[in-house]
Amino acid sequence: MSSSATDDDDDDVKVVLEQTLLTCPEVFVYRIPPMMTSGGHRAEDWNLANPLATCSLVVMRRDDACLLRLLTDRPKKDGPPGATEPHLFAKCVIELDFANPTKKI
Repeated sequence: MSSSATDDDDDDVKVVLEQTLLTCPEVFVYRIPPMMTSGGHRAEDWNLANPLATCSLVVMRRDDACLLRLLTDRPKKDGPPGATEPHLFAKCVIELDFANPTKKI
């Protein structure tokens, strides 16, 4: 046998599917204080008038993962006064099984 056989797996190109599922232009982020009672968290204790940040939310699907991104505007470096650019405030990746959505991961 010859050792010159090539492995076709090396030539495969992985296609990454990406889809935007939701874009929300304004969401508020709050610092949730510790629970004071066994009754659970109460939004009235969150200081709703003063959110930690005001962001935009983008929910994307990338292959079998769901990505949540919170973006906030920050002043654009070397830009004119008042110019802003999006900045990643926080992100979260959640692995999903789209073939079996009732399966717990």
